[in-house]
Amino acid sequence: MSENETRLSNTFLILVLITWSAILAIGLILIFLNMNIAIGALGQSNIVVVLLFNVITIMGDTFVMIILLALLFYLYDKKFAIKMGVLLITSAYLNDFLKDCLRDPRPPTNASALVPGSGYGAPSGHTQGAVVTYGLIAHEFKDVGKKYIVPILLTILISLIAISRVLIGVHDVQDVMLGALIGIPFLVTFILVEPYVSEKISELSLNMKCLLCIIPPVLMFIIALIIFEGVFQVLPSYGDFGMLCGALLGITLGYVLEKEYVDLEKDVSLLRKIIRLIIAGFPAALAYVVLKVLDLAAISSLLDQLISFAVFVGIGFFVIFLAGYIFKKINL
Repeated sequence: MSENETRLSNTFLILVLITWSAILAIGLILIFLNMNIAIGALGQSNIVVVLLFNVITIMGDTFVMIILLALLFYLYDKKFAIKMGVLLITSAYLNDFLKDCLRDPRPPTNASALVPGSGYGAPSGHTQGAVVTYGLIAHEFKDVGKKYIVPILLTILISLIAISRVLIGVHDVQDVMLGALIGIPFLVTFILVEPYVSEKISELSLNMKCLLCIIPPVLMFIIALIIFEGVFQVLPSYGDFGMLCGALLGITLGYVLEKEYVDLEKDVSLLRKIIRLIIAGFPAALAYVVLKVLDLAAISSLLDQLISFAVFVGIGFFVIFLAGYIFKKINL
């Protein structure tokens, strides 16, 4: 990294620290003024606000993140897409883990929301996910166009997503504040540590790389099952641990094998890239929708987790490796 790039990165991280401090200060002030839940009730009283911010909040949905990852992988850069996938999934795992530990109920306004939220409240998953996802994109494209215009625009988007969660009534101020305060240091740590970790992993043998892709997600899944689905369970778990750990295993293992055996050509026409994206991305989106519609957790939370894990190992592996292998074979 050049001296100029290092300076820009340091400036970016300083701005992030200022943002973190501002969120903490504003959140505490609103809570002190007894506005923790009142803002949601106020937002729900205006139909225009409700409709507008229900649209904005979609930008933080899991479904949108899946589409975004596929877009980045097939249309931009495979390595960056996998980095973002690992960051998003591990952040979501931490978020679900904390939610199931804290068991903080959603605010009363959730009951009257246009689309009520499910599960526990704090920390806000949409807010934390938006911070790490759009934050990493902001860091990646910080030098595109006018300096820092992309980070500024994406910071506005992150703020709107966070605000939307309160105004539509599915979260209170403390839920959103906690999601942002966790997401920001998680993002910064990833930005600082990832280059070093990636360099060390690149020096490993193929077998060791594959083991490193398999063992951590499996252990993460087992830990979640033991704590939230086993003898220590106090209340039902709402975390998507099966989906998250399965997807983490599938995309990382798929990427390692794709680099080794496929290395799909990038310099092709935009039309070919879009065709690849549709063929590879459609099964992932469909599987996610089907699992959500079936709601196997209503039958058995453990069954839901196990099936989700198996399905998303397969989906992640297909999108990243098998689809690319097929594309190379048929010269697409």
